[in-house]
Amino acid sequence: MNYEKEAFWAQMRKIIQEEFAKLSLKAEPATSTLEVPGMTYKPLYNSGEICQLFGITKPTIYEWIKNGVLKPVKIQSRVYFLHQDVQQLIQSGTIEK
Repeated sequence: MNYEKEAFWAQMRKIIQEEFAKLSLKAEPATSTLEVPGMTYKPLYNSGEICQLFGITKPTIYEWIKNGVLKPVKIQSRVYFLHQDVQQLIQSGTIEK
């Protein structure tokens, strides 16, 4: 392979553009049965993200867990919350701060 510098990079750009075109054709947005406008999909949320999302403090999260409003998922020593549960909480409108 004996390419000149410009020809090599032109070929590389062409290959990359073709690969990106293939990816954009294959990629379809993930849809779920429950969708909240403005909320990006993450499979798990940590306590800090829940505090930001709802504008609450961690003691409020602990109260929600205690009262069964929000179900925690423990992974090793960390606590997370499922995306579906967070969406249902938002859509239910039964959030008490």
